Amino acid sequence: MMKILDVPTRPISQVMRSPLEIFQLARQEGTGVYIFNDEQVAGVMISQEQYESLNKEIEFLHDQLAHLVAEKRILDKDGHK
Repeated sequence: MMKILDVPTRPISQVMRSPLEIFQLARQEGTGVYIFNDEQVAGVMISQEQYESLNKEIEFLHDQLAHLVAEKRILDKDGHK
């Protein structure tokens, strides 16, 4: 089985047998678990806590980006006086 970024991988058949084990592995390893169907990545499983943490981080980064864009506009406006 091919490794992606050196993270845990599991076959899709294991997900069908015991999805909770995959979520526990994701929580234990602190990373997503790549799910393979044959030789192709079918998806990545993460725990609820990981998902919520990623969403908070995305929201924080969006806020930071909005702040930087606004700051740049102010600086550009002041620089063109």
